[in-house]
Amino acid sequence: GRIIYFSNRLSDCSITEEGYKALSSALRSNPSHLIELDLTGNDPGPSGLKQLSDLLQDPNCQLKTLRFLGPAADEGCQYVTGIVGKNPLLLRELNLRGRKLGDTGVNQFAALLQDKHCTLNTLSLCECSITEKQCLILTSALKSNPSHLRELNLSCNELLGDSGVKNLSDLLMNTQFKLEKLHLCDCSITEKQCLILTSALKSNPSHLRELKLSWNKLLGDSGVKNLSDLLMNTQFKLEKLELVSLHSTAVTVKLKITVYFHKVTMKLKLTVIIFYGILQCLNDLSVYIM
Repeated sequence: GRIIYFSNRLSDCSITEEGYKALSSALRSNPSHLIELDLTGNDPGPSGLKQLSDLLQDPNCQLKTLRFLGPAADEGCQYVTGIVGKNPLLLRELNLRGRKLGDTGVNQFAALLQDKHCTLNTLSLCECSITEKQCLILTSALKSNPSHLRELNLSCNELLGDSGVKNLSDLLMNTQFKLEKLHLCDCSITEKQCLILTSALKSNPSHLRELKLSWNKLLGDSGVKNLSDLLMNTQFKLEKLELVSLHSTAVTVKLKITVYFHKVTMKLKLTVIIFYGILQCLNDLSVYIM
């Protein structure tokens, strides 16, 4: 009689991407019996992951359990899949805006972020009520898997606090972390926190292209001055700086003038968006050209 295998373990077998292709092909030729496949410890790579994904889409495939992540990352993967309806390992962009993840959710998501199979380029955690503690968990995860993320949106998280900004700044100092866009609008960033942030960017200035700090009304004049000083760093390649509604006064005007002359002398492509009152903006037009 015919032998039917309902489960199979191929964990830690050093299966290559070509091996995944052969395995997927074999399972397609007889897809109806296998219900559990353990591939933990094998790195499928992009093409192998695609092969597995296509296999799971096969209506004849009865596979119920597929493992190639560690237990914590697998749990995180299932958690995020439950939120967005798609396997995050197949995504390059993940938007969790407005989701109140909580400590448990952040821990599960962080386990996924630090797994080498997670290759997200863009991550939005806007309006997720991220706390100082949760920011530490997330930044620690990104430190262990820093090479893929290019855009991070943490706007409208007013509870980041000093330690949250400090942990984020420590991450920005990691030369393997090549973030290009950072959005921290309406995060209650203070003068002290802005100094920490700009100091980190000075130590690793070559990657960031876009920085949004709008609606942080506690930045103050010294915060704006630190940004102005940062812009004078010739290694700092920023192309867009957004500082809408900061409630700053003369120092904001000074920043505009600094940026204008910086553009002229360094011939940099740099756009700065600053509004803090219609009348003041009209008065400033004579000294600043966008």
